[in-house]
Amino acid sequence: MLQLATRTAHLGKEQKRLRKRYVQLRKASQRLNGRILDHLPRGALIQSARALGLRHSGEIVLADMLEANVILDYALHDYRKGRAPSTIERFVSPAFDRRLKTWMTSSRRCVATRLQRGSPS
Repeated sequence: MLQLATRTAHLGKEQKRLRKRYVQLRKASQRLNGRILDHLPRGALIQSARALGLRHSGEIVLADMLEANVILDYALHDYRKGRAPSTIERFVSPAFDRRLKTWMTSSRRCVATRLQRGSPS
């Protein structure tokens, strides 16, 4: 921790603000990635490992942790169940954008209603 404090001590106000913003964006990105992973079809990781030649005798065999990331990226971007779009394609589709906007609007409405009624949750 002292090293980090020493490294950032020389930063100007704007640089500190930028760093803080990108730390927040990184956290938001990690939460979003977690949500996207929840939408991977069952068996996607195993099938992706097989497609990449990393599944042997029924087990996923990794040379290092980088290969685990490669399997995950393949599963998100290129694995398709039949003719269905990939998980990422589903997330960036206009239909998903509409569902997300609807969900966000209804969530805001729900929170606003609860606040108006005085309910904390």
